[in-house]
Amino acid sequence: SVNFMGRVMNALMLMTSPDTTVFAPENVGWYNSDGTEVAGIKTFALLNSGLSVTGLAGLDRLLAFRIVHHLGAFLKFHKENVTGYLPLLEQIRDGLFPENSVPRHSSNLYSKSLKKLEKLMAPMLSLVLKIGQAQLLRRQMTFVLKFSCRLDANLLYQGLTTVNTAVLNDVREHYRNPAKPYPKESNPLLGQLNKLLSASGMSDPFCKIYTVTEPVESLPALLLFFVITYMQKLQFDHQFSTLVRRKQSYPLDGMPFVVGVWTLLKQFHPSYTRQLLAYLGQFVRASVQHVQQQNDGKLTALPMEATNTLLFIDHFCKVGKIPRSAISEFIPSYIFDHIQLGVA
Repeated sequence: SVNFMGRVMNALMLMTSPDTTVFAPENVGWYNSDGTEVAGIKTFALLNSGLSVTGLAGLDRLLAFRIVHHLGAFLKFHKENVTGYLPLLEQIRDGLFPENSVPRHSSNLYSKSLKKLEKLMAPMLSLVLKIGQAQLLRRQMTFVLKFSCRLDANLLYQGLTTVNTAVLNDVREHYRNPAKPYPKESNPLLGQLNKLLSASGMSDPFCKIYTVTEPVESLPALLLFFVITYMQKLQFDHQFSTLVRRKQSYPLDGMPFVVGVWTLLKQFHPSYTRQLLAYLGQFVRASVQHVQQQNDGKLTALPMEATNTLLFIDHFCKVGKIPRSAISEFIPSYIFDHIQLGVA
């Protein structure tokens, strides 16, 4: 880094690296495997007192540019390395169609596809974890900025909240009835309001669209096998209440993984997210069917990959604010109940 803010950002990234730490969503902090806190609410409060609101907002903006860079790197990687696998992904997609039924010889299809796509997984993991880690750091900073705004500039907070609600209502009304007014491109209202909301921590990084993308062929199918590959290396930890690495040598963490996949899909049409959830639901149903066939129709213990996939879907829906009713289309409620009882 060539300046102070860059070195602060790099220090934060090193402290909260998914290779060595665990992000606990319930405690909103990063921990070592033995439960020692590495970075948490106090860390960001200290940053706020040292850098001030202006410095923290600048650090948040710097992380946003970093996310844009990593998303661009992923798209470049897909163009240069995944293009050669597109015929294979097309063949896999045909084998998985329709998603509302279990494919024939499902275990054979999944295992062979995983082996053929194995070379793509490690580079994808590195980029997805960096995106997820930066997003989690950005969310922590918005919490601090929003709290500072409410505490130190309550009139500004109330005014921004009122204006934001009013503008959103007017925009929604315009789309219901195009005859209603909408700010013109020359009107600085939306741009200035967005800057003020971001600087006051009144925006959600998980809802941001960072880059304009063209349709990427077979991305949901690729992400399906990406998720399945790394679900084998995670396990649910009751103390952290999240997915953590099964062995210390595995360089990944559950929440940055989930947030990274969500952020990547957020840059594309919502149909990509729905397609991935459909594929994951199909994989879980295929695993349940395989277990029942081996146990005379009884559902005993689910395979580790299926259990972790259900937990991944649960975390994914919480991050993306997707209602459980939207998931019941792909996974029966009793299967989710089964897994919740298992981790309770």
